[in-house]
Amino acid sequence: MVNQVDLTPLIGGSISHNNDTALSIVYLQQSKIYFGIDIEHIMTLETSKEIGFQIHDLKESGLLCISEASSNLATSIIYSAKESIFKCLYPSIESFFGFEDAKLIEVKENQLIFEMNKENPLFNHISSYIKCKFTVDKNSVTTLCSMNSNF
Repeated sequence: MVNQVDLTPLIGGSISHNNDTALSIVYLQQSKIYFGIDIEHIMTLETSKEIGFQIHDLKESGLLCISEASSNLATSIIYSAKESIFKCLYPSIESFFGFEDAKLIEVKENQLIFEMNKENPLFNHISSYIKCKFTVDKNSVTTLCSMNSNF
């Protein structure tokens, strides 16, 4: 019988998928650098109008719409980025939090910068700012963010 070793304390990872693509990223826990990855189909305009207010405020969506993204694309990008942020931060804070706790404050080409809600005690020991990279293809949005948790 082969000895089984629990690798959970040694490695961490993030996964995501849609109907067409599966993504994963794996990292060493001891590095204290965490990653989150997400892929989403671009929402329809109708869906983004129905749920956008739960994902972002007008200022956040406006930052992406200024950069020529349609409102449904903007909502899709912000949703995916906030999903990546959650996946990135969860190993460090070990708790759920809402979309309102990460506010998009800046857009630079394919990079989003979010400010975390410092009034929420969950975020007292992490960086105030999280950067996410994003790519858009014909049907989907992919986001990736990382955080160094050496506090």
